[in-house]
Amino acid sequence: MAPIHRLHAQHELKNCSADQYFSFLKYDMAKLQRICPQFFKSFQTPAGDENGVGTIWLATLAMGPSHEEMVKVKVKHKVVAVDDESRTLKVSMIDGDLLRKYPKIEQTFTVTPIVTQGNEQSCVVKLSVEY
Repeated sequence: MAPIHRLHAQHELKNCSADQYFSFLKYDMAKLQRICPQFFKSFQTPAGDENGVGTIWLATLAMGPSHEEMVKVKVKHKVVAVDDESRTLKVSMIDGDLLRKYPKIEQTFTVTPIVTQGNEQSCVVKLSVEY
């Protein structure tokens, strides 16, 4: 069995409430193709209700070490857990080019509200990837 690796990242989003961002993750992922066309070449939801457990996301991504060396990679994710109270969404890659190299890829998004100076609604988005 291959060793399990974990990657963690977090980013503060200013002027974006935790509820707004979590809603985007649940309901509007298909907009990624319009928001970031340089990375998301296609994005579809061929199965599920777009926000619940069992929903399938099918995407073609542009990946590479530099813009000049990007290649298209197909991925298929399944939403395996949604927790509205903790604003956590977990997806598992179930098919795609990356599974030839890694036996499993799971991503967990957690969105936490923060109050900044001036009472702006902002949030911290944490991404944890296990592969």
